[in-house]
Amino acid sequence: MLQLNYKDKKYLFTGDIENKVENELIKMNTLDNVDILKVSHHGSNSSTSTKFLDVVSPKYAIISSGSTYTQFPNEKCLKRILEKVKVENLYLTERDGTIWVTSDGLAEDTIQKLDKLNLDGAKSTINYNELNYEYLESILISMFSFFDFFVKIIEKKI
Repeated sequence: MLQLNYKDKKYLFTGDIENKVENELIKMNTLDNVDILKVSHHGSNSSTSTKFLDVVSPKYAIISSGSTYTQFPNEKCLKRILEKVKVENLYLTERDGTIWVTSDGLAEDTIQKLDKLNLDGAKSTINYNELNYEYLESILISMFSFFDFFVKIIEKKI
């Protein structure tokens, strides 16, 4: 699990934590409202409890799910999320492809659906004829730029 705080923005990447860990984090008082929540465990019913959602109160939610995760997201989990997040603020990689978030830490985040490219493998059919080299190269450059930027934040160089 990782929380990234960048200027005025907060992003929570939950990995595969389940309700037990969520409850421990709530007890430890380590959670706060977040702008974007990467939903835990592909939207399984054993994660992303109502209590957890009340505490983190996300503006946007992203679920990594698709053809390789056929039992996810769980319908009950989706209902819990949609009680907190507007339907247009819920992104699923199965439907939307890779979700690309750009932020300056202050203004509203830019969220793109890269429906022709899914970096988590959830969509099994990518039409490579529609993807050109320049597009793929720009994605890779952006990814490396992000990781370089992230390392600088960790090393407190920014």
